[in-house]
Amino acid sequence: TGDILFATRNIPALQPGASEMISEQLDVNLTSLNLAPGLYQVIVVIDHLKQVTESNEDNNDDCFWVEPKVFIPNNAKPDLACKALGELIVNNNTLDVYIGWTTIQNIGNAAAGASQVGFYLSTDSQFGTGDILFATRNIPALQPGASEMISEQLDVNLTSLNLAPGLYQVIVVIDHLKQVTESNEDNNDDCFWVEPKVFIPTPNLKPNLTCLDRGFLTVNGTSVSINQLKIINNGSGLADQSKVGVYLSLDQNFTTSDFLIGKIDIPKLANGSSIVTSFQTNVAHLGIPPGDYFVGIITDNDKQVEETNENDNNTCSWSTPKVHVAQSLPNLLCFDRGHLSISNTKLTFSGIKIQNNGNAAANASSIGFYLSSDNVITTSDIFIGAVTIPGLNAGQTATLGNFAIDVNFLNLANGNYTIGFITDYNKLVGESNENDNNLCAYDQKLVVQNGKPNLVCDFGGELAVSGTKVDISWVRIKNTGNLKSGATRAGFYLSTDQHFSTSDYFIGSRSLPELLSGAVATLNPFSIDVSSLNIPAGSYFVGILIDDTNQVVESNESDNNTCSFAHPKVTIPSPKPNLVCNSLGELTVNGASVHISWTKIQNNGGSTANATKVGYYLSTDTHFTPSDFLIGTADLSALAPGEVRTLSAFNRDLSHLGLPSGTYYVGIFIDPTYLVAETNENDNNTCFWTNPRVHISQAKPNLTCMNRGEVTAYGSAITFSWIKIQNNGGTTASPSRIGYYLSTDTHFSTSDVFLGDGYIPSIGAGQVYSVPEFTANLSHLNLASGEYFLGFIIDYKNEVAESNEDDNNDCFYTTPKVVVNPPKSNLTCKDKGELSVSGNSLHYSWGKVMNNGGTTAGASYVGYYLSTDLHFDTNDRRIGEAYIGNLAPGQVASLSDFSINVASLGLPAGTYYFGFIIDYKNQVAETDENDNNDCFFEHPRIVIGGNTKPNLAFNSSGHLSVSSNTLHINEVKIVNNGGAAAGESYLGYYLSTDAHISPGSDILIGEDFVTSLGQGQISIESESINISNLSLPSGTYFVGLFIDYKYQVHESNENE
Repeated sequence: TGDILFATRNIPALQPGASEMISEQLDVNLTSLNLAPGLYQVIVVIDHLKQVTESNEDNNDDCFWVEPKVFIPNNAKPDLACKALGELIVNNNTLDVYIGWTTIQNIGNAAAGASQVGFYLSTDSQFGTGDILFATRNIPALQPGASEMISEQLDVNLTSLNLAPGLYQVIVVIDHLKQVTESNEDNNDDCFWVEPKVFIPTPNLKPNLTCLDRGFLTVNGTSVSINQLKIINNGSGLADQSKVGVYLSLDQNFTTSDFLIGKIDIPKLANGSSIVTSFQTNVAHLGIPPGDYFVGIITDNDKQVEETNENDNNTCSWSTPKVHVAQSLPNLLCFDRGHLSISNTKLTFSGIKIQNNGNAAANASSIGFYLSSDNVITTSDIFIGAVTIPGLNAGQTATLGNFAIDVNFLNLANGNYTIGFITDYNKLVGESNENDNNLCAYDQKLVVQNGKPNLVCDFGGELAVSGTKVDISWVRIKNTGNLKSGATRAGFYLSTDQHFSTSDYFIGSRSLPELLSGAVATLNPFSIDVSSLNIPAGSYFVGILIDDTNQVVESNESDNNTCSFAHPKVTIPSPKPNLVCNSLGELTVNGASVHISWTKIQNNGGSTANATKVGYYLSTDTHFTPSDFLIGTADLSALAPGEVRTLSAFNRDLSHLGLPSGTYYVGIFIDPTYLVAETNENDNNTCFWTNPRVHISQAKPNLTCMNRGEVTAYGSAITFSWIKIQNNGGTTASPSRIGYYLSTDTHFSTSDVFLGDGYIPSIGAGQVYSVPEFTANLSHLNLASGEYFLGFIIDYKNEVAESNEDDNNDCFYTTPKVVVNPPKSNLTCKDKGELSVSGNSLHYSWGKVMNNGGTTAGASYVGYYLSTDLHFDTNDRRIGEAYIGNLAPGQVASLSDFSINVASLGLPAGTYYFGFIIDYKNQVAETDENDNNDCFFEHPRIVIGGNTKPNLAFNSSGHLSVSSNTLHINEVKIVNNGGAAAGESYLGYYLSTDAHISPGSDILIGEDFVTSLGQGQISIESESINISNLSLPSGTYFVGLFIDYKYQVHESNENE
């Protein structure tokens, strides 16, 4: 009741929930209240006349201002002060001074009588008796709070004052005649202009800037500090503003071509004047090459001041300490751990700052949070979550917003746990120091309860079987117990039934890390060919035994074998045969006649060998191959495992075979046409005789294929290369030609499909010729459908009479084959459809798939996937599928709507793209198998775990054109690529003298309203701005944009 009413406002009737803003502003002078001296707060009292009966009468006086307060002093006095400093223009050429719009206010609590303002020139900013009065203006009497703008502009020429040379500041001195007694007499000369100054030069005098005292240099790593550096003007004239350049140099002869690491601003200095200054920087991010550098300075390094001596500007440097610059690498560390609060099991983090103090940019990374039973945080401690850090340039710092982690689900062992985090915990960034990532831990401890772990199969994964090759992926193991599990493994087994145990056939394992309670681990993909494991032939199920070595004591040991696959099964075929030489037998050579007997062949493999042949060969060395001289064959009937067969005697007269002259070994090659698939194909040529040998004398050449080289196919182009032709006859072979062919079998003749030919020059006896590369194009051949072998025929025109005309077509290629197929179908993305994301819920619709091939495509499936990048393949996480029936050429199928909540999938925290892969099961043979994954969405993205915040970024910076003084900015695109909707904001348009746009220091020239944006939505902005009325200083400006320059939207990344 003792409070003082000083104003009222009426409030109309209000319905429940309605409100009323008092839009009529209050402007009240309290002088008439004759308040007692003291401090008063202003209180708003609702329904102060008690006109409304309310359910709560006690909250009507809850609104008041703590600050500002109304102050009534014991002795009320006026106080004249400068409210606003107007415009000052100085023309130092004519000594004209212009002053306008300065405002004087009575900030005291009593009326001030009339007074006068004096305008003075001072050699510093401190008003004193030696300062020079050059103009006055009268101020009328002012009530408390009242002000007076000096609207009568000053325009004064200072020539008549005969000022001494020097720099003068203009000071406004209120009540300079002391006509008013004020409560504060010390603030009457607080108004002055730092710039511009009045400059009275000394005629024909020059300054000289030099280092008077280099001060002290401190080097800490790559941080450089200079203190007490003293710069003097020891010339005879005024030195204008300049800069001191700080440099690194490999020697102590400092020049401006050395590495500039920063500049120090030096103000104008009169002759004889000096200034003491300091400097500090970190050179890690400047891109300086590795090395050890001296530190030195150069005064007026930009040559802004004309001096009497330009050669004494580099006289200050240090021989020690030196600056060591290491290899350019980033280095992420905890700059500020921020604040941690603990509420039961909920950990709330705020204000964490991560800095890159290296000398190169760091890519995006993550910080991992851990619980540790000791005070040292390592990645082997209990992982509880991670937060993404954006890419950071050298020297840049990222500040994380508030976020919380609830560890209630972990049910950890009883004890006190240290809480901390590790920068770049998953080693995504190569750093100059990998040992300072774990230096941030908190003093608070977390107390938890104990229990037991229990490892179970959370998701059985996917199994692919191709022959005896087994591929297993996406297996997830979960700890459903209430205690962290130790590291162990998961074993993969084959079993004839689905009751898996360690007595089944073990085929491999994957390590399983420690798991917190409730945590899930995805096993690394597992692949093996079981044919080498000596497992009996049969059909087997594939399954997984968790902790098959019993390393973890669990609350339930009977649920470790629940991960198995009903299909596909693995079929291990029966063993193969293997044919070898059991006994060499006897060889008799009589002139050109050869007789072989008692040779024995054995099957030492595990299954019956089918009937085949044995080849008898002549070779100039003991390394027998089917490309040696075949002189005959013998039939070899089927052989059971372990069975031995004696070959029939072999007789052959070699005189008519046209063999080249020479001495030959005789040998046997088992199964030379490889009709029998054996366990070892490399022991078929171990039967040969070193003596006796066969001597052949001939007088004819013989062209043969020494090396068939290789053939490659690219589209319809076929290239033969590295072919070598040998003349193993007794005389020189005349020039001939080599013909290239396609054949439906391996018996090449000149009646096969001719591709082209090449020239073979004369080849001396025993010489080898390397055939030039030959390329044929098959597109013009109109080949019938089918498979074709590639090969060539030496001397295909029979230009050379040879000792053996039957070996000219021995060189052909079993692979690659030329396959001429009928037209195929081709499934492709006709319309990728529409995608909407709300939190963890995803809805997809309107997708279309088209067959743009030449034949009908059979039924297939479309797989829906989530991927951390835009390269979708079946290794990404499939979250659903859609059936597509038969599609005729040109027909389009519409995909059914698809919805899912991804929270239940157990995916790692991160940002995912959505897309689909057509025919992901590879059921349709297509002309192009590479266009099945072209349908995906860049926006919206799905954010799992971590902060679900919006993030506004530039999708396109648009186009800028300048016409006279008007800027035209068009088609600026702003996208919300975050994990939640963004509220309304403003886009700011700026001018800046550099390319670093900052709302705090650059010039705002316009703005555009940006409406609310959902995930992935884009806003397009355009603006035309006339800058002619902005009174900008002369200069060159960058035009820049700043999203959300009023900081209305709380984003996951405020740095882009």
